[in-house]
Amino acid sequence: MAENDNSEVQINFNSIKKNWYVYVLLAILLFAFVLRVYHVDYPVVGYHNWKETHYLTEARNFAEDGFFAHGFFIPAVDFPHLIGEYSNSFGAHTDPFPISSILISILFMLFGASLFLARFMMISLSLGTVILLALIVKKLFKRNDLSLIVAFVAAINPLFIFFGRQVQDINPAMFLGLLSIFTYLKWRENKKTKLLVLVAIFMAFSIMVKYSFALFAVPIFFTFPFKKIKKYFKQVVLALISFLIPLFSWIFYSRIKSEELDTKLAASYYDLSKVFDLEFWNIMKSYAADNYTLIGVLFALIGFSLFFYLYKKKFSYNFILWYLLGAIPWFFVMADKMSGHNYHQYPIAPLVIFFISFSFLVIATNIAKFLKKRNIKWIGVLILMIVLFIPSLESKDRMFDVQFVGLDLAGDYINAHSLEEERIFFPGHQSYGVLWHADRMGFAEIPNEENIKFGEEERNVTWIFLYQWGLNTLNEPQWGYISNNYGLEQFAFQLNADKSPKLVYLLLKKGGSFNMDDLNLFLQDNDKVQTKYYESTKGNIPLMYYSVN
Repeated sequence: MAENDNSEVQINFNSIKKNWYVYVLLAILLFAFVLRVYHVDYPVVGYHNWKETHYLTEARNFAEDGFFAHGFFIPAVDFPHLIGEYSNSFGAHTDPFPISSILISILFMLFGASLFLARFMMISLSLGTVILLALIVKKLFKRNDLSLIVAFVAAINPLFIFFGRQVQDINPAMFLGLLSIFTYLKWRENKKTKLLVLVAIFMAFSIMVKYSFALFAVPIFFTFPFKKIKKYFKQVVLALISFLIPLFSWIFYSRIKSEELDTKLAASYYDLSKVFDLEFWNIMKSYAADNYTLIGVLFALIGFSLFFYLYKKKFSYNFILWYLLGAIPWFFVMADKMSGHNYHQYPIAPLVIFFISFSFLVIATNIAKFLKKRNIKWIGVLILMIVLFIPSLESKDRMFDVQFVGLDLAGDYINAHSLEEERIFFPGHQSYGVLWHADRMGFAEIPNEENIKFGEEERNVTWIFLYQWGLNTLNEPQWGYISNNYGLEQFAFQLNADKSPKLVYLLLKKGGSFNMDDLNLFLQDNDKVQTKYYESTKGNIPLMYYSVN
């Protein structure tokens, strides 16, 4: 090699400069991945573990039984009702199209059931959401800076971090809805028929998976060039068919299967007056702190004001405006559900993220203009990002640190000491995670004595898991029957400030009897008391437990 020929060892900075947008976006995605991969294979004991258990057990049942065991993609959970609705013995039920369970079950079929695989699938969809938001904003406003700011704000958004790694149908619904919007923007550039058909298909499946994402269809519909409908009539007809066939086929099929399975379709309740309830807004404030941080909400309000102050009669502004206008009736319709769980805000999260990002860009740009130093814009953006990032970390940590410890311990014990056909009574709420680890079906209630006997005789219930709130059963009439017919298998406790034990759960099995006084005798056997430590962002959480066998 000639002395002056350094081509093989020189870095081509021209290439980096030319593709800087791609490299920055990749760096943001890597950062987003690091934030989401936390606890990727952690036991199912976290915030909303009942929701994860829903989709995880559906996926495992698809993998074990096939996609057509109960009908065409009809899912089965591991927690049917004991009597009445969903009371069939195999947990099959009609549901929105179970795309999360289908995708994860394919991975389970190929590699075996794994929390890592299931959550990695969700993380991949969440990263896809970050990419799509960036590309949508870039196409709308033709600005790389705003696009990258949106990507970063989406990457650090606490709602997207926590639920972006949790197994839920909101992740594929979001991805498909945004993919529909992105494809629509591409269609507006070249008007190819296949693109408009794809817009319709992606939107149909997004709504089939989670109907609340119909909000994404509003800006598409109201910005569609209907004045040229004659020119695109054939495309519109094909798109309409592509939208209606899958959507209504699934709706009608679900109703038919609902009758065959002797279950009811999940009812949707709309309490429009909820918005005028002070308690509703107190809940929204709490959820806003978790989802966006309160300072993030403040920046969103600033961005909202600046958006209208700088409003231009352009397609980009018009598209965001219709998204916003569609969110108003959506908010009323979804108020009741939003008051129950913070993840129901997923469909409006991109709008909040956009307004936060818009405020960052306008503030930083005008500070740079005022100081007459153009390059200071990015310094301003970076400072604003840090201001948002710090409380975002605290917010996502709050959600990650909500843990219902011991569900995996009890579940693993049941799995190791029971037959596959044995069933469990457990107290519902946030104790569903025990079913994933037990790989056994259960009933989310501790019923009265009559129904306990029914469960034993007709559903092969042999285990009773009394977790935290379920320990109230000790003061209920059915406790007499339980204590005389169930023996203790395992219990867990934590230490109070004064080192006294605080009972976390009791795990009982049919056969024998149990007296609460027996716990003191077991606790004296220090050699059999074990400790498991659960990870939190503030340190380890110890849980002591005692296994009889």
